[in-house]
Amino acid sequence: MSLLRDSFAGINARFHLVGIYTLIDLLLLILMTVAGDDADWSGAVFAALVLAWAGTVGIIGLVFQAASGRTARPPFLAIIALLFLPLMWLQIRLRFLVYMPFLFGALGWHALFAPSAALQAWMPRAVYWCAPAAEIVVAVLALYSMPIAILRRESGARGSPIREGVRLMLTQRRASALLLALIASAAALGAAVHYLRGPDSKDPVPNAAEALAFFVTPYLTLVAFYGACRVVRDRIGSAGGRDRTAEPAATAPGPPA
Repeated sequence: MSLLRDSFAGINARFHLVGIYTLIDLLLLILMTVAGDDADWSGAVFAALVLAWAGTVGIIGLVFQAASGRTARPPFLAIIALLFLPLMWLQIRLRFLVYMPFLFGALGWHALFAPSAALQAWMPRAVYWCAPAAEIVVAVLALYSMPIAILRRESGARGSPIREGVRLMLTQRRASALLLALIASAAALGAAVHYLRGPDSKDPVPNAAEALAFFVTPYLTLVAFYGACRVVRDRIGSAGGRDRTAEPAATAPGPPA
């Protein structure tokens, strides 16, 4: 339980990051709700998405630095410049990997059970119902792949963060189970807000319960990420960027080669 205790303590000591993270999510939600499908808002929405992602990347980088036990912290803008594109590319790959099976499944369901419904009207509803489940899978795969991707970016080494993250999750089962419980709790709150608002919600301001969920969800997410960074640091970072659990020589008897 020390991993969870340290993770909660680490985020509690940087509680202002949770507030900023929450504010980013709330402002983005309000803007997206107000904009709707109006093309005149496309420029503002794009700029907001870029700024929101930059802020999120900066927060993630600060948490990674803290969880890694580093005393010398790079400037906030330097963290964003270093991690903006690598983490965006990781998110694109994660969503492509996760959403494509959901998309093909939805198309197959439409062809078999709802062929008479217009696909353009039916698909948005299918995405609405499937999105929370897909986001849970994305969050699970991102748990270790994000800190691994940051570690690889800092060292300039090439790697496969998603595959390495899955391998680490399977080898560190106890720690992963604790962190995945946090991810599941955050995902459940996010799904509750998603479904309670409904697919046609036009209210840009969340109610008190939704605002509380918006606050707790980033908090649990950052706690889980802090813990994941600790696991990555202990299993990969201390091995010079290599996962020693995947190296036969690391566990073989006798002196190291």
